[in-house]
Amino acid sequence: MSTFNESQCVRIWDNIMCWPPTPAGQLAVLPCPSHIRNMDYSQHFMFSLENASRQCMDNGTWFVHPNHSSWTNFSQCAGSGGNKHFSVPPLYEKYAESVQFMCNIGYGLSLGSLVIAVTIMVHFKKLHCARNFIHINLFVSFILRATMTFIRDKLKFGDLINENGFIRFRDDVIRWECRLFFTLYNYILAASYMWIFVEALYLQILISVSVFMEKNRIKWFMLLGWLFPLTSILPWVLVRILEYNEL
Repeated sequence: MSTFNESQCVRIWDNIMCWPPTPAGQLAVLPCPSHIRNMDYSQHFMFSLENASRQCMDNGTWFVHPNHSSWTNFSQCAGSGGNKHFSVPPLYEKYAESVQFMCNIGYGLSLGSLVIAVTIMVHFKKLHCARNFIHINLFVSFILRATMTFIRDKLKFGDLINENGFIRFRDDVIRWECRLFFTLYNYILAASYMWIFVEALYLQILISVSVFMEKNRIKWFMLLGWLFPLTSILPWVLVRILEYNEL
């Protein structure tokens, strides 16, 4: 019997690899992608030593994971010999702690300097003006960013499990605290960038506008710096809840 008319799974792109048409009931197997970080690859060859796979079901559709629209098994790619822990490059393993230590020193010095600067500008009334008010908000956003970064680096991810190459949270734990933290972290990150923009906008207005009422504009700068980032954070939260509510 000719296999031309047999049911088969159509060609599909899973955002990492392109899978060819596969006959129904068969397992499609391709080498692990060596261009993706943390995927297993040989240091002496330009190709992977392990394989990824996708199951074509008997009805001619790709296997669907309960939590995803489609799913590729990368369990063999996450470390040699089917190890379910990601392989760590030797260079990263050797210098990771030193780099992290230097980052902590940098964030610590930055955090201390910013706290001192904000304290000085708030304490001395002669420094109270629109320009320094914007500086204070910018510094506060950086203080919050450094603080959240320290907290993030100390978080433990013991509630994550690897299920056939798919990393997700355990079903028996409450993880809203982690979601809330990373939502706040992304908001602070966006706010710090927005306050850099506010600084530039303020200087541009001073240069280009001859009549500039600082007191009337401060409230708009506050709204722009602290509320405008919500226009990107809230849609991101909504999309994560509706489309990818796993992390």
